[in-house]
Amino acid sequence: MRHYPAKILLLGEYTVLDGSAFLTIPFNERSLTWHKQKELRPDERLSGFLRYLERSDLPLDLKSFDGDIMNGYYLHSEIPSGYGLGSSGAVCAAIYDRYALEPSKDLNRLHRIFCQMEAYFHGQSSGLDPLVSYYNRPIYRSKEKIKVLESWGFPEGLTFFLLKKKKKRNTNMLVSRYKESIGLKIKPLLDELPVFLSAFIKKEAQLLIAAYKNISTLQFSLFGPMIPDSIRPIWQAGLESNTYYIKLCGAGGGGYFLGMSEEMSAFDFGADHIVLLN
Repeated sequence: MRHYPAKILLLGEYTVLDGSAFLTIPFNERSLTWHKQKELRPDERLSGFLRYLERSDLPLDLKSFDGDIMNGYYLHSEIPSGYGLGSSGAVCAAIYDRYALEPSKDLNRLHRIFCQMEAYFHGQSSGLDPLVSYYNRPIYRSKEKIKVLESWGFPEGLTFFLLKKKKKRNTNMLVSRYKESIGLKIKPLLDELPVFLSAFIKKEAQLLIAAYKNISTLQFSLFGPMIPDSIRPIWQAGLESNTYYIKLCGAGGGGYFLGMSEEMSAFDFGADHIVLLN
């Protein structure tokens, strides 16, 4: 049985909507799978998505999708919704994988399809989350080209971690706020993203640390509305001590936040609030 993993956006929060560099990786500790109920009870969430897809021209076998819904098939998910881990992207990947009439091998075409599919959930979608879940590989863009990263790993000596805020967020509202009041101020952040991307791919730890700190500093200044009050002092303490750095993990506002440190063993954010990724 195939699993469709969650994702973690390492690079490109909000700026990806403006065509910036981005890097997002699969997070296999959380995933979703197809299951069938013993009772033939249609999943209303999938039924709603089906009605949306019926108004599109996407190359999907919607008749089979409809029949499976009526026969009790559903997606069992371990990916929390509204936490920045790509729950809707995994749904799109699973549906495309099962019902594509002729699965595309063209990455750019598949990206366009996923943008259109995931727009059902967010109004506007970058299409990245479904790609990561579908390929189960990191996806990155540099110089306007989207690529699958076949081999990858975190630079030695660095630990990436997730800091959880037990609160969902409204992605649509946060994206609207970004467009209205923040988007025009992000040029310094855009300039830093290619440095981060190059350092990660080449596993250059010291360059990555410097870029991550700069991104953390800029996000702390620019994205105040996206940082909950309970996360703000933790974020600020890392910047002031130069021992760890926090950034958004997706839209912010709630859910998970992404941290990086060379000295992870020195911190205790609480067992219920941290997931190690190194």
